[in-house]
Amino acid sequence: MNWKQRLFKPKWQHKDADIRLAIVSTDGDPELISNLVEIAATDTDSRVRCAAIKRLHQLGNILKLVAGETDVEVKTLLEDRIRQLSTSADASRPALELRMQALEATVDRQLIEQLASHAPEAELRRAALARVERQGLLGDCCIEDDDPQNRRYAAERITQHKTLKRVIEGLRKRDKALYTQLQARLHQELLDKADPQAVGAEALAICTALEHLAVESGKRDTAAIESLHKDWKRVAGMAKAEMLVRYQRICERLATPVPARPPPVPVVVKPPVEPAQAAPVKKASPPPAAEAIPVAEQLAIKQLATELDEQRKQVEQQLTKAEELLTRLGEELEQGALHKAFETRALVQQLAKGHGKHRGWQQLNKKMAGMQGRLRELREWHHWSNNKIRKRLIAEMEVLPAADLHPDALLDRVKSLQAEWKTLEKSEQIHGEKHYAATPWMWRKFSAAG
Repeated sequence: MNWKQRLFKPKWQHKDADIRLAIVSTDGDPELISNLVEIAATDTDSRVRCAAIKRLHQLGNILKLVAGETDVEVKTLLEDRIRQLSTSADASRPALELRMQALEATVDRQLIEQLASHAPEAELRRAALARVERQGLLGDCCIEDDDPQNRRYAAERITQHKTLKRVIEGLRKRDKALYTQLQARLHQELLDKADPQAVGAEALAICTALEHLAVESGKRDTAAIESLHKDWKRVAGMAKAEMLVRYQRICERLATPVPARPPPVPVVVKPPVEPAQAAPVKKASPPPAAEAIPVAEQLAIKQLATELDEQRKQVEQQLTKAEELLTRLGEELEQGALHKAFETRALVQQLAKGHGKHRGWQQLNKKMAGMQGRLRELREWHHWSNNKIRKRLIAEMEVLPAADLHPDALLDRVKSLQAEWKTLEKSEQIHGEKHYAATPWMWRKFSAAG
């Protein structure tokens, strides 16, 4: 430094902080630009340091300043600049290595979550996911991340069953393999916690599989049956009484040996009688037709038995399916899912057609009839809730005449409100019962306004 530089220092080194602030904020002197990092680290005035930091664009330099800064305002600005540069998706963004360093050094939750969900590189997103604790964000990343490895990593860090259920639903069409894996994991965790719904589903699956093995013709798969019995022991103490009865019934059936099939009856075809062998006076009588009848009858009986067995299997399969649907109907009624219950009830009724005299179907119909009261009760609650919506529709319809709308727009709005009213009406109907309509005075008021 020569004597002129000692006597005439640059303005960014002036004793007056206001002058330094003005110069550092706007001046483009190359010497000043090259000293911005030093100014940001050593200037005694926090305002000047902030001005210098705002002009820094190298993430590496900004990261070096964080450790030595004590002023809260300056430190907040440094964190903001780190967040801006680290989360940038621009082509001129800092190198991946520097952004990895920023992630490792930061405790800023906002930066970590931003990198986990929006960082351009899958590697950086995965490193950020390792530090994310918020279950909702982990669920979002598991559903939306384009990288399969990241989706699986996020799923491994999810611990809340509510979030896990949302993720499973979101992955239904996006990632079939992970969807199946998470379903099995959730089911297992719920079983470990003795969740009634999971226990019921497991008991139903075991009974259904055993019933399928019982109706199969030929030799039974002993290994598969033993495995299912072993699975049953895990849920036997928690299963409902009806499932215990069903399991006991199928065990009794499995204990019955499979009847052996009779060997096929050989068909004997007699050679025709040669004319030369016939008696000259009395013709030899042809083979009596009665000799061929037993064979034909046996074939017909065998065919009939096969058809009856197939028909019986089909009825049992339909009954098993209907029992599964009835269990689902009971769960939906407990959860208050009225529309799902309507759909499930319609499926059971469709399967029950033509089986009125079958004992199993009669018992099933009695169970379903017992649920009718709960279905009506839910419909009443749904009707009460819909009445609030109807009052809103009436109010909207009544104010339309005073609205300053084009006639076409007015007509469209009237049609939209009428369609919404019809949807409410349709949602309250129970198949097989008389039409259930809204309170008459409400319909008159809505219709008159329309």
